[in-house]
Amino acid sequence: MVAQLNSAMLAVATRSLETAIEIGRYVNQNTAPSYGAAGQEDDLAVTVLNVFDRLAWSDGSLDRDECRVLEALIAVDPAFGARLEAASQSAQRRSEQIHWPYFRAVQEFDARENCHLGVIAIDSLESLGYAIIAANGRVLPSEATALEDYFREVRATLAEATPA
Repeated sequence: MVAQLNSAMLAVATRSLETAIEIGRYVNQNTAPSYGAAGQEDDLAVTVLNVFDRLAWSDGSLDRDECRVLEALIAVDPAFGARLEAASQSAQRRSEQIHWPYFRAVQEFDARENCHLGVIAIDSLESLGYAIIAANGRVLPSEATALEDYFREVRATLAEATPA
């Protein structure tokens, strides 16, 4: 099933998720008091599903190839895959609002440590978004607009919250 998905799209999706997970774990390990790896990864799982839901449904239908991307993401890291499955039952998943805790945790770490992991985390999730909307071999204008709008809002909101 997953093997039928374009291998380049699958590689982009899995590497993007791996990067976001690695950043979350790094932030957690280097933050005192620790936010808790479980909480950080739970928030990332909800964020990933929020991105998936927003983009996969942006053209008015859920495509089987888009679902295959999600199936591949569940297989990337078994522990994180279990978190994605648990998050799929969360009320936060269906929210139209952006799920902020993961983004804000990385942003706070960046401000404290004077680094730029947030940019990499956002770019990774945006690349994951591209993989989702291109999974079926075509990108509709509504999908491209949904992707651009979502990440424009993330970047703008975080930029407003970042002290100059």
